[in-house]
Amino acid sequence: MDKMKKAGLALYKVYVGIGMLAIAIITVCVIATVIMRYFFNISFIFLEEFVTVLFAFSTFWGIGMCTLEDEHVAINVLFDLFPAKVQHALKLFNYTLMTVVNLLMTYLAIGWIEKAGKTLTNAMRIQLKYIYVFLPIGFIIGAVCCCIKLYLIFTGKEKDVQFKPEIDEDDVIAQMERELSGS
Repeated sequence: MDKMKKAGLALYKVYVGIGMLAIAIITVCVIATVIMRYFFNISFIFLEEFVTVLFAFSTFWGIGMCTLEDEHVAINVLFDLFPAKVQHALKLFNYTLMTVVNLLMTYLAIGWIEKAGKTLTNAMRIQLKYIYVFLPIGFIIGAVCCCIKLYLIFTGKEKDVQFKPEIDEDDVIAQMERELSGS
């Protein structure tokens, strides 16, 4: 099981790395387009469209990340009042429902791509189906991540596996103090 856990965490790091790379490219492109537009009066429409496409990619790519890191929208005011066994059952129900919704959205997205995917984008002149494919990919990844969470909850290993790195606040404060003092 230890090899499986290491392989899963390595795969997760690659997954997060791809998302971080997409955000980094968006940042560089936006900075470049703003500088070109305001300082040189140059605008590249295809670059702005590319940023929009990459933003859509990062949004759907992040579905699984939010699931694994428990960063999805949750209002726990009532949930926290329930006993542990009820909370456990509600988590199982919640992730089962999320899996079903992700699979349904995958099915609907594929149908939508078949109908609307032949149109060309305005600037990059590629068919929209190559952009819209991010939807079912994101939903499939989301469904897989929901299944991983279901497995961890069902087996009672949810507390043992942390996807989101723990941040030690004391270390962060100490590092900030060192940086401010110049050492």
